[in-house]
Order: sequence, then C-alpha cells, then structure tokens
Amino acid sequence: MNHSWQTTELKQYLKKNQTDPLLDSKNVFLSNPEQKRQMDKMIINDIFPNVNQALKGTPVKISFGRDGEITECIEEEWKTHTTRSLMFLLEDPDRPLLPGVNIKWFCRGKIECSAVSYLITFEFYIYFPETFSLKKILKLLKDPVFAGMRPQLDYQESEDGTGVYAIEFSKGKGAGGAAINPFEAGNQIYDDVKDNLDVIYALNDLETDYKSTKLFNGLHRALINAYEAN
Repeated sequence: MNHSWQTTELKQYLKKNQTDPLLDSKNVFLSNPEQKRQMDKMIINDIFPNVNQALKGTPVKISFGRDGEITECIEEEWKTHTTRSLMFLLEDPDRPLLPGVNIKWFCRGKIECSAVSYLITFEFYIYFPETFSLKKILKLLKDPVFAGMRPQLDYQESEDGTGVYAIEFSKGKGAGGAAINPFEAGNQIYDDVKDNLDVIYALNDLETDYKSTKLFNGLHRALINAYEAN
C-alpha cells in the first residue's frame, strides 16, 4: 500500500492542504491519475471530435460555458469508479448566451467516461413567447413518446421583461462493460448532435410564424426523433 496510487494521492492532498484550518472536517476524494489521463484522452481524441464533425458546415458553434481549452474544461465526477466529464453548449452565433440577448433555445450536452462505462446526455430548452398556443404546448407535454423522461414546463421572464414558456427536454444513453467502445460512443454523440440540429432548424422555421400548425408539427416530429424515450 505504501507505493499505491491511493497513498501517493493522499500524501499530495494532505501536503497541499496542510495549512487549511478546516482540513480535519473535510472528506477526501481520491482517483487514479493514470485512469484520469486515459479518460481525458478518450473524450478529447475519440468522442468529442464527432461533435465538431456533426456541426461542420452549420452556423451553430460550440461553447464550454467558460474560458479555457478543452483540456481545462474536463472535470472530475465523484463516483465509485474514476469518472471524467465534459459539458458543452451548442450556441447560435447570432444569439450568444450573453446578458440582454433573448435566446429562443438552449442546448447542453455532457460526456461522462469512467473505467467501466460511458454516458451521453442532452438537455434542450425551448422558449416560447407568452402568446404561444397553450394547446400546442400541452400537446408536447402529453405526448406518450416522452413518458420515460417527461418534458418540464416553466414560466420565466425574458431580458426585456416579457413572459416566456420554457420547456425542457432531456435524454441520456450510454453503455457499460469491461471495456468502453469509444467508436460506439462517438457515433452516438454524432447522431445526437444531428438530431438536436434538426430541432434547432425546425424551431427557427416556426419562429417565422408561431401560428403555423404545419411548422409546429415539424418541430414536434424533430423533438420525437431527438428525445423519444427508448
């Protein structure tokens, strides 16, 4: 045990925090540094490039929600097995996520990789104006294809003080086993991003005429394709 990674990591932690007056009351979380490097490499080299590939030729951009290179945005997850994660946003360059900008949608994806599994999740928020048809909103909420992960409805105010209905759609899919298949994970996230792009395009079309049932039905179909509970 004296030469284990656990002992080494613990010694480093205690040395780094030896002047902390609250050290005695804190939990210590240790993770295998070599496995962390392996998980980071898998995210950066094998899985995330498929997000860039799916967005190629589109105006949609990637943001990590903070400054820094991708290597600085990967975080630790406190789980049983060594787990690393990367959260990213899809962003409309004409409506950046900045104060004073009224966005119509918000899409967040997350990649989690551990020594024994991976999980890819997405959350998509749609912001409808207060004047939008409640009947159509209820049609989305009541659709049984979303029953496994039911959409969530909230009422908010936009930057200019007008009311908006915010609907959240979410999904998560992964795999576990003795060895992670990065090719499988890469294909999955590529397809997921493409599906979310279809929702974005359908929502952009609907914005041109919020009263159009035809355009609303197009959005509904895109949402089913992207967020149907399997």
